[in-house]
Formats: sequence, structure tokens, C-alpha cells
Amino acid sequence: MSASRDRPPGAPGTVDGLRLPRIRLQDAALAALAPVQPPAAESDAPGPMPALVAPAPPAVVLPADAEGDVRVAADVEARVLRLVDGFIKRLAATDVHDEGFGRLEAELARIGEREVVATSQMSARLVERPVRAIGGFLVRKAPVARSLAELREIVEDMEAHAADGSPDRYARAQGRVRVIASRLDTQKAELLRDLAEVDQERRSLWLELVSLRNHAHLAARLDEALERHIEDVEGADPGRARVLRTDLQLAVRQRRRDLLTHLAVATQGLAALQVIGHNDREIVRAIQAATTTTIAALQTAVAVARATTARRLLDRQLRTAREPRRTPRDGPRRGIDHEAEGSDGTVDVVALRQAWGGVISTLDQIDRYVLEAAVALRATAFDLGTAAVRSGAGVAASLPAEPDEPDDAQPARSEGVQIDER
Repeated sequence: MSASRDRPPGAPGTVDGLRLPRIRLQDAALAALAPVQPPAAESDAPGPMPALVAPAPPAVVLPADAEGDVRVAADVEARVLRLVDGFIKRLAATDVHDEGFGRLEAELARIGEREVVATSQMSARLVERPVRAIGGFLVRKAPVARSLAELREIVEDMEAHAADGSPDRYARAQGRVRVIASRLDTQKAELLRDLAEVDQERRSLWLELVSLRNHAHLAARLDEALERHIEDVEGADPGRARVLRTDLQLAVRQRRRDLLTHLAVATQGLAALQVIGHNDREIVRAIQAATTTTIAALQTAVAVARATTARRLLDRQLRTAREPRRTPRDGPRRGIDHEAEGSDGTVDVVALRQAWGGVISTLDQIDRYVLEAAVALRATAFDLGTAAVRSGAGVAASLPAEPDEPDDAQPARSEGVQIDER
């Protein structure tokens, strides 16, 4: 199959001269890139909520740091060495004043061109993701934040009026809680869809990162081979050696710097996606915990309120049936009965307040998480934006100006090194 058919639409065409097959990710590499898993569903039984852990912003990745993040496979190394050997042989047979020498220089300047453009475009898109995560879920006006605020208002009202023990109050609250829970379920579904998109973007970026790393390694091997070739010819032809150093070796070293810069950006983007995925999972857990504990507490409150009301009604009926002719002298005993009844009611109120206090504690933890996660995501967005700007400038600097062509001219073929997938 031709290289041009293997590339996605809009990618450069076949390569003149150097051809290094694009390497598929090995199974071990794919296994290391585990998919983002949605959080497990919470149990219906209320219980202590596991602590929400805000993501830490990823460290800034520099070009020197990114170079060693992805190792080159053995078969890639073998192909790179064959490619470098072929390039040096063609160079040895080409006069520095011939047109072919300029084509060799252009090949070096276009090493990994497709990967550079692809990672720059992906990085530009990724910059929006942390900002969307903050605006969509972590600010006060976001749908999730508004729903949780409404839930808190209901819970605090129930906790404040726990002594009333009115089944009607709890029944009215149940209707409002159902509406909020339904909205939160919709918002949780949106988060899970976003989590799946993050997983897909992470895999796509990983593929580009591996290919970019292969090209950076190719540039390093070409630099080493050029250095050896220049040393070999320097004694017999100092003029040729000087041209090779100032033209070819300078070009390949500049290209390697560009590739390492874009490799650092891709690595930074991968780390940013991990932060965003972590945040999505924690927000999903928060929604599940908030709705589960609130509904459980409300159901408990309704049951307790109804049972308390029924017991008090039964107590009054029993006292009436048991003491129909009591005299005023029985007042103290009647007072003791009322005191016992009030004592029973007090126990119920304490239990209810503990239940509502558990829900409020869960909502407080969510509020703390939101503040910490927003800080981390803002830092992630800033670092990724800075890297993307640096990457975009690198793309503009590395692409040569295209000559004007007539409208019926065929697109020019790329002369850089492309790694075609087989």
C-alpha cells in the first residue's frame, strides 16, 4: 500500500529519498496506556464518603525531560540505522554545489513534519479542556454547582426544622430532591461522556507522541552520522566539510530541537488529560455521594416522622382509654407521661440531625474539593497554553515558505521524513 493512502486526509504526500515505515505501538505500550475507567456506582446504603482528592497540576515538561519519556523499540532502531546509512551514502555521492544537495537539506528540515503539525493542532485544542472543566462544573454558575447548592438549601432547611417532625414537610422536600437528583443524573451522564472523550484524545495523543519520539531519535542518529562523515572528509576536502557543518548539520540539529519542543508539548498535553480525567471521575463520585446520602437521609426522616407521629397518636389514645376518670391530683403522673413522650421525640430529633449533618458534611467536602480542583485546573491550563504557544511558534518557524503556483498545478510532494504505518 502506498504511503499516501496510509495517511489521513490532508497529510503530506509520499516522501522523496528517506522512507522510514511508521511503527505501530507494541502491545506493551498500549497496555501501559490503560483506558480511563468511570467510577464504580455508589451503594444505595448511606455511609461515610471516601475522601475526594483534588488533582495536582502536572509539572512543566521541558524538551530535555520529554526525550526519555518514550523508549524507541528495537525494530525502530534498526530501521533508523538503515535510513541513516542510506542518507549518508547519498550524501557522499552528491556534490555540495548540485541541486541534489539542496534536496537533502530539505529532507532534514522536514523530519517529522506531519507529527509536528498534528501535535500542535491537538495541543491547541487541549488548551480549552481545563477551561471547559472549570466553567462546566466548578464555578458557581455551572449546572452541577447550582444543583448542589439547591440540594444544600433543602438539607439545611430539613436539619434546622428536624424538631418539627412533620411528614408533610418531608414529603414536599422529596419532590424537590427528585427533580434535583434527576438533573444531577443528566449532568453526571455528560461527565461520563466527557471522560470517554478524554480517553480517546489521550490515546490519539499517545500515538502521535510515540511517532514524534521516533523522529527525534532519527534526527539524533543523523546528527551523529553527519559528525562522523564530516570528520572523515575534513582532511581531504576542508571546504566540503565546512559546507556540511554550516548547512546540513545545522539543519538537522535545529530540527531535532524543534521535535523535542513538540515532544515536550505532547507530553504536557498527556499529563493535562490525566488531570482532567481525574477531575471528571471525582465530580461523578461527588454527585453520586450527594444524591445517595440526601435521598437516604430524606427517606429515613420521612419514616421516622411518620413513626413518631403514629406513636404519639397511639400514646394519646392509650392514655385516654386507660385514664378516663383521672382527677386533677393525677397531674404529676400525666406530666411524667408527657415528659417521657417528649424524651422519645428528642431522641428522634437527635438521630435526624445526625443524618442531615452527614449530608451537610458530604456537601462541605465537595465544596472544598471544588476550590482545590479549580486551582489545579487553572494551573494546568496556564502551563498547557504556554507550551501550545511555544509549539505553534515552532511550527511556523519550521515550515518553509511555499512558492506561488498556478491554479492547475499539482500539490508539491513533501521532502521530509515521514513514518508510514504498515
